[in-house]
Amino acid sequence: MGRRFYTNSMPAQTANDPSGSGLSLAVRLHQDRSAAWRELVELYGPLVRQWIMRCGLDGATSEDICQDVFLSVHRSIDGFRPDGPGATFRGWLWRITRNAVAAHGRRLARDDGLHVGRGGSTAVRQIHAVVDSIDATDVSSGSAKASFGSGDPSPSTAGDTAALLHRALEQIRDRVHPTTYRAFVAVVIEGRSPEETATELGITPASVRQAKCRMLQRLRKQLGDLG
Repeated sequence: MGRRFYTNSMPAQTANDPSGSGLSLAVRLHQDRSAAWRELVELYGPLVRQWIMRCGLDGATSEDICQDVFLSVHRSIDGFRPDGPGATFRGWLWRITRNAVAAHGRRLARDDGLHVGRGGSTAVRQIHAVVDSIDATDVSSGSAKASFGSGDPSPSTAGDTAALLHRALEQIRDRVHPTTYRAFVAVVIEGRSPEETATELGITPASVRQAKCRMLQRLRKQLGDLG
């Protein structure tokens, strides 16, 4: 395709954006903050590619469609309302991805009309069959979904969600207090008790639970929701 959204179309990157670090990613995208666009691609790029490939498309095609997805996000971000009932950024992003895959199918259909015998119509039917089956079946699972994906219509597996949360954690790691981050990792990721974590960190179990709640809210904001 020749274009790369995150190198050609994105606003120039800034090294730091501390004034917006406590806002939802979607809000910062609304404000056209350059760091937010960079974080969007780093955070969701791998997931969008997985979604596209789950529709039966190869790696090169997935990369091209991925560019279309982020260009669409750039053009339509003002239409996303993170405070809407049941709104999730991932659900909105999946709908954009689904539309981009469908548009690819329509392009194949046009090519098939111009070049009879290429078998494009078969490919188009396969693409739409896979997308329709994804819409009919929620393949998300695992405890991560309960905290971060309830109502999410995207074809995300538990592994996809875990990888997404890991990327989000890495993005916000330097924006939260080290003790808060460590308490969250110990309790949520390592499965340690608040009491054990409190003893290790020299704080109270109540502080550990509070740190967990703050981090969960901060993660949701980084994922594009309101927290």
